Formats: sequence, C-alpha cells, structure tokens
Amino acid sequence: MSKNQVVSIAPRTRLSLLKNKIAVVAVASAPLSAFAVETAIDTTSVVSTLGLAVAAVGALGAAKLAPAALTWVWSLVTGMAKRG
Repeated sequence: MSKNQVVSIAPRTRLSLLKNKIAVVAVASAPLSAFAVETAIDTTSVVSTLGLAVAAVGALGAAKLAPAALTWVWSLVTGMAKRG
C-alpha cells in the first residue's frame, strides 16, 4: 500500500449549503412555534409515561440483581453458621 494516497473530497455546492441552512432554520424555529400557541402544551401524560418507563427499567435491573444478592447473603449466612 502506498504511503502517498490522495483522497478526493467532493466540493460543497451551493445547493448543499442551502439545504443545510434550511434545515438549521427549520430546527431552530420549531421550539419558537410552540410559544405561538395561546394555551400551554399539556405534558403531564408524557411525564407520567417517562416515570413509568424509568420505574420499569429499575424493576428489571433489580430483578436481575436479586438472585445474585440472595446467593451472596445465603453464602454469608451459611458461612457464619459453619463457624458457629
């Protein structure tokens, strides 16, 4: 493999720059359009759904750790019982 490899990069055209500018303006104006609404957006259901999702992930994590924790505690108890 040659050490002097040349990589050609396609030049940025005006059309691609214009597309990027339009995308930036669209993304930046989206939050501003939320303030144009007369009433506030109700996010209570979103917050409760996220809370339930976090609780579910926590419950799954605890369920995965419970057998290992119980085994560890059981080994401690049996170890203490053997020592007297």
